Amino acid sequence: MPSPIRKISTTEIAELAGVSTAAVSQWRRRHRGAFPQPRSTIGRSILFDRAEVLAWLENHGRSVTLVKTPYEALVGLVEPGEYSSTLLYLAAYATVEALDELPALVRERGERLLAQPGCFQAFEALTQDFVVAALLQESESPISLQMDRSGISSPESMNRLIAELAPSTPSRVLDLACGNGGTLQAVNARFPDAELFGNDLSDEALAQAQSRAISGKWEAHTHWENHDAFEPYALPADSFDFVCSAPPFSVPVAKDRLEMHSERWPYGVPGRNDDTKWLQVAHRCLKPGGVGVINVFKSALDPRNHGSALAPMLADGSILAVIGLPVYFLPTTAMPSALVVFTKNPRPVSESILFVEVPNAEEGENRHVEDLDTEEVLRVYAEHMAGRTISPSATAVQVPRLEVVAARKPLLATYWTAATNQPDAAELKSELET
Repeated sequence: MPSPIRKISTTEIAELAGVSTAAVSQWRRRHRGAFPQPRSTIGRSILFDRAEVLAWLENHGRSVTLVKTPYEALVGLVEPGEYSSTLLYLAAYATVEALDELPALVRERGERLLAQPGCFQAFEALTQDFVVAALLQESESPISLQMDRSGISSPESMNRLIAELAPSTPSRVLDLACGNGGTLQAVNARFPDAELFGNDLSDEALAQAQSRAISGKWEAHTHWENHDAFEPYALPADSFDFVCSAPPFSVPVAKDRLEMHSERWPYGVPGRNDDTKWLQVAHRCLKPGGVGVINVFKSALDPRNHGSALAPMLADGSILAVIGLPVYFLPTTAMPSALVVFTKNPRPVSESILFVEVPNAEEGENRHVEDLDTEEVLRVYAEHMAGRTISPSATAVQVPRLEVVAARKPLLATYWTAATNQPDAAELKSELET
């Protein structure tokens, strides 16, 4: 049986050769025909045969740095798209004495994984060379997320940001579409005494989330649910201090399903493809005065969209802030998204809405944003939530709520910062004259 092909990206080639990704791109152009040809792609990443690349580097006198990582132990044993989930399952297994101590969803996948040829030996090598925390960290690395096409992962830097947006000391927290548990992990790191609830329709997502909780030792105060969040009354109302999620985008739901028990939608029956229905589900689950943070495509931020909840949420003061995220930040799409921060039955009603754009701190391969610079974002957010006025800047501005309601414009930080920071005509004329 031939050895499976280990595929690596241009970022990994650059790491092997100790050069930049731009240098690898130059090699491909300069040695067209001689440089190894791509074998496949995952998202925006081009993948090459690792053995062919190593041979080419050796033939061209390039020194190679073979850095041992958890990835090396899994060479050829699992598909690249299963790298992150494999590490989570192995980390959970390494935390317990035996597989039968794991929850059924995790145990079944662990047994299946370890039964594959070579996987048990790889597991033993991993546990000898790496602590469980290192396996968890590697499962969230940028390359792991880019390769993971399941759609149940979210960037670690966004998970941390969502946790930082939570109100102080929430006692009960719900992630209504928790995916592989990354956001709940970040919330637990900030609020270790909070009671956590993770819900997802996908068994695979819940298995990975449970694996993460077991490995991180926060399973004891976490509850898991396997509900369709759009089913009537699937999740409890008025029950959580903080509701958050980075749910799947543009999930179509049949009109008849949405219209069933229409009273459950506080802002009207949502449109079939409208992503603000996630905000309505979260809003219903919040306790009065609680805070919700939901990630949506920026295209969903137009209150004129059919079935959008934004206009009535603006009108009653529920929307508190909109935090724009960079293009090329999410692992499975180049589409820009934003975090919408809202509350339930606000007392008093905020007179302004904060619009702020997050700059990227680190840009990797193919313009992919690998980290976020959130220091200034969190500073102005804390000031805004405390009811204080902030000085407008190129990336952050407070806009009177009634002005936003009357404008009926998309809730985009780029639009509102530009609209607010327009130069004074007289000042501009004076500057041009001088």
